[in-house]
Amino acid sequence: DIIQIIKKIPLILKNIYLESINKKIDNLIELGFMKDEVILMTCNNPYIFLYSEDNIINKFDSLLDYVVKTDLIKMCVCFPMVFGYSTSNLISKIEYYNKLKLNDIYIENSKVLIYPLELIKARYFFLSKKININKENYDNLFLEDYKFYKKYKIKTTKLLDGDF
Repeated sequence: DIIQIIKKIPLILKNIYLESINKKIDNLIELGFMKDEVILMTCNNPYIFLYSEDNIINKFDSLLDYVVKTDLIKMCVCFPMVFGYSTSNLISKIEYYNKLKLNDIYIENSKVLIYPLELIKARYFFLSKKININKENYDNLFLEDYKFYKKYKIKTTKLLDGDF
């Protein structure tokens, strides 16, 4: 795991980062992550070691206003890139999914948070005219562009322009 982390970000070998690794791991454990979860997260997103402790704590605390702690931990373990995204951007997405009563999707599959909100809104608007989007078929919102086009015969540019 250490070799893979170094291969991903050789910058981590600089003293400034090496000296703070244990502190960052302890910081994540203090937030409520188990040691094996910290290892999994840092292997999947070693850039966590480059973020400041304040950044991680502030982002985690801000998201706690929208997601219960156990679910937030689950989200971060599943998709540790959460720590690299803009807090306001994440909150906007979470609020939108909650409004649609699809809040389980970003907890069970946090990777959906990478999709641009404008695209998801456009897809939702388009699809809601064709199907009732619910927890059983929400994955249509997150199809790759070419798969979405293949299935619904509309390009992303037209969706975003509202041209349908």
